[in-house]
Amino acid sequence: MLEAMRLYLFENQLLPILLVLMFGGAVLGGRAWGLYLKRRVSGGKIRPDEISVSAIFGLISLLVTFTFFGAYDRYDQRRTYLVDEYNTISTAYQSIDLLPVARQPQLREDFRDLMDRRMSLYKKIDDKKVFSQRHKDFEDALARVWKDAVAAVEATPYPKNLVAAQLLTAISNMNDALEKRRMALKQHPPPVIYTLLLVMLIIGAFIAGYNQATTDSHDWTLVPVYVFLSVAIFYITVNLEHPLLGLITLDDYLVEIQDLRQTM
Repeated sequence: MLEAMRLYLFENQLLPILLVLMFGGAVLGGRAWGLYLKRRVSGGKIRPDEISVSAIFGLISLLVTFTFFGAYDRYDQRRTYLVDEYNTISTAYQSIDLLPVARQPQLREDFRDLMDRRMSLYKKIDDKKVFSQRHKDFEDALARVWKDAVAAVEATPYPKNLVAAQLLTAISNMNDALEKRRMALKQHPPPVIYTLLLVMLIIGAFIAGYNQATTDSHDWTLVPVYVFLSVAIFYITVNLEHPLLGLITLDDYLVEIQDLRQTM
């Protein structure tokens, strides 16, 4: 249920709106609580504990830094895996030239089928059943490439088969790169980290509203700025963590793989 809701928020770009409502509500809640306390002390002044406030915002800063740069590092790692994937596929396809001419057409067709399945594999991954079937078809195509490559190398006469065997090494490297790319999609911090970040940002918004009420300040300039920055930081961090679902994508790198398919 929670997974379906998360995907729905991502697909419809509703997460920023939800965050604005949450942080805005926290600000209003903090202000209401501050005004309530002021009324209880019969108009007396209430001074927030500056040490506690500083400690809380220090923790928020630490957690924001930790989660943002962690998400960016994983995003950058996925880009590196895509480059490796492109290079290894290109090398493996070119290595088909090491086989006898009669053995090349079938393997080239296997590669074209593999690339077609690869390009459709990560589209609309929100449907787990569809993605599971696509992944199974992709694994079957990968196994077919390996099987036909082994058969082609074994059918190559000595000593040319010693050179043709380099194709198997290239395909093995390609398989490793494809698997790293797939496993990278599963590399995320525990959900409790993002839950904690969200809770801490809400607490910060609550304190901002509380401070407005208890200090008799009529300048609300910094409050919406805090809300905007909190929404932007959380939203961008989550998008970096899920580049296949949000606004931040890897499309520039995927285009290169599509261009590679066109050359086959």
